[in-house]
Amino acid sequence: MPAVPRALLDATVLGVDGAPVRLASTWTERPVVLVLLRHFGCLFCKEQAAEISAAGEEIERLGARLVFVGSGSAQYARWFQEDYAPGWPVYSDAELVTYRALEARRGFRASVNARTVWLSVRALLRGFRQGRTQGDQYQQGAVAVITPEGSMPYIYVSEVAGDHPQPRDVLAVLRGMRIAAR
Repeated sequence: MPAVPRALLDATVLGVDGAPVRLASTWTERPVVLVLLRHFGCLFCKEQAAEISAAGEEIERLGARLVFVGSGSAQYARWFQEDYAPGWPVYSDAELVTYRALEARRGFRASVNARTVWLSVRALLRGFRQGRTQGDQYQQGAVAVITPEGSMPYIYVSEVAGDHPQPRDVLAVLRGMRIAAR
């Protein structure tokens, strides 16, 4: 099981109020499902947030916490939280420190390709729309489960825009951790 990268342990993000927060403080007491969104205007991020937020109560029941980080300003983090992740902490990482720490992909080809076209159609059919770009439009996301002990029993790095794990996969990891803790 990989350890949390040092750069992630040292990362500081901004809360929706613009105040700096040491990201590692979010997993000192219980595991965190850390969702790195591409950017706050992204239709895929809206889709992903809706999907994982729907599993949020189950994540909490299993003893973990759901946390979002996006590559945009704190102001846009606040807007995103209000519209797509109500009740969950949302942070801004305009410097992309958390993304580099988890080795999230970045680039034009990861953002614009045949697979992304298909995933765009899927998101559009589900009612999600692209907003004004706020953050790094070429940055891809990731999802990690991080424990207070500093391990990562789960890491999913998106290959292309719109590629994100299913909440059931994250829940399965959390259920396995719960069973292992008995």
